[in-house]
Amino acid sequence: DPTDIDKIFELSEKALKTYKENGNDMDHLWFHLSPGTWAMSVSWMLLSQKEFPARLIKSSVKDNTVSEVEIPFEVSVQWLSKIYENSDKFLKENQNKILGIEIKSLSMERLFSKAFKFASRELPIYIEGEPGTEKLEMAKSIHEISPRKNNQFVSIDCALSLSAQDLITKLFGHDENDGDPAFSLASQGTLYIQSIETMPKECQKLLLAHLENSKSNSSSNSPRIIVSSRENLMNLVETGDFLEDLMHAISILILKIPPLRERGEDLNQIITKTFEEAKKLLPDDLDNAPKEISPGAMNYLLNHPWPGNVNELKTTLQRIIIQCEKNIVTENDAIEAVFSSPTSVSIKENILNRSISEGVDLPNILSDVVKHYVPRAFEEANYKKGEAAKLLGLPSQQTLDNWCKKHGINT
Repeated sequence: DPTDIDKIFELSEKALKTYKENGNDMDHLWFHLSPGTWAMSVSWMLLSQKEFPARLIKSSVKDNTVSEVEIPFEVSVQWLSKIYENSDKFLKENQNKILGIEIKSLSMERLFSKAFKFASRELPIYIEGEPGTEKLEMAKSIHEISPRKNNQFVSIDCALSLSAQDLITKLFGHDENDGDPAFSLASQGTLYIQSIETMPKECQKLLLAHLENSKSNSSSNSPRIIVSSRENLMNLVETGDFLEDLMHAISILILKIPPLRERGEDLNQIITKTFEEAKKLLPDDLDNAPKEISPGAMNYLLNHPWPGNVNELKTTLQRIIIQCEKNIVTENDAIEAVFSSPTSVSIKENILNRSISEGVDLPNILSDVVKHYVPRAFEEANYKKGEAAKLLGLPSQQTLDNWCKKHGINT
C-alpha cells in the first residue's frame, strides 16, 4: 500500500540501517522527496529529523531544477511528536529495564518523557539530582535510546580525579590540541561527565573552549555531552566557583531527578526490589536472614526522607538484613538500622512543602498518609482490626477495611 505510512517508515528505516551496517558514509545523506506518494515523502522527512540526519531535496521536471527543502522548526516539532507517541509507548514498556520497576509516580513519568524527547537531539544535557539519585542510569538510558546508541558511552567522574591536571589529562590529554582518550573513545557516541560541580576552574575553561569549537565546526565526530551535578550550578556561579558561560553551554536541556521522598507510589517498589537485591549481595551463610518486611517497617522506610537516596537505601537494607534475627523485619529493626540526620526532611515537610511548579498528585499524597498510619496502627494493635480502627479515629472495622482496599494495604 503506497499510503501505508507505518509500513513505509519501517521499511525505509530498515534500508538505512542496512546501508549503515555495510560501512557506508552516513555523514552526508540526501533524501529526495519528489518521487512517490505523500506517505513516502513524509517517511523520509521523519527519518531526516530523527535517527538519520539528512538534507532534503525536491525536483521539478517542468523547470528541470533541483532545490533543497528547508523544514520550519515548528513543523519539525509536530512531526517529531508523532514519533514520540510511539517512543513513549516503547519507554513505558521498557521502564523495568531502566530502573527495574514499573514507574507510576507522575514526577518520574514526566522525567522519562522529557528524557526520551531529549535523546533524539544532539544538544548537551544537564542532569541535576541529590546524592544517590540515578544520574548515571539516566545518562546511560538516554544514550541507549538515542541515534548514537551503537557507539560508545564513556563516563568520567570529576570527583574521583586526584588533581586538576589528572582530570585535564583524562579529558584533554597532555596537550590540549592532541585530543584525549575520553573524547576520542566517545567519538560519535556520548561523553558523560559526573560531578561537574567539582571540576576545577582551569578544566572548566578547557571544556568550554572545546564545546564552543565543536559547535562552530559542527563536527559529527564530536561526542554528545551529558553532565550531572549534585548541586544547583547557578548557586556555584553566584559564588564564583563555576563559569557562567559553561553552565549555559552544558544546560541547554535540563533534567532534574526527583529524590526518593518525592516518588510516591514508586518508593514501595524500589524498597522491595532493593531488599531482594541486598539479600543476594550478602554472604550465603546468613541462613536466618529476614525474608520479608512487615507493614510497620515498610511504612517507616517509606516515610524516611532518604537524604542519600538510593545509595543510602541500599546500605540501610543490607544493615537490616545482617542485624535482624527474625524472618520478618519489624518497625524497630528499621528504626535501629536507619541513620538519623539533623538535616533530614521531616514527614511534615515531605507532605506540606513539595514543589508544585509542575503540579502535585494530591490523591497520591493523601494515600501516602494513609499508608503511613494504617500499618502502624495494625502493628500497635497486634493486628486486631477493631483496636486499629479506634487508634486511627475510624468509626468501624468496615470503614478500616474500605480504606485498606482503596489504598491497596494488605491486612
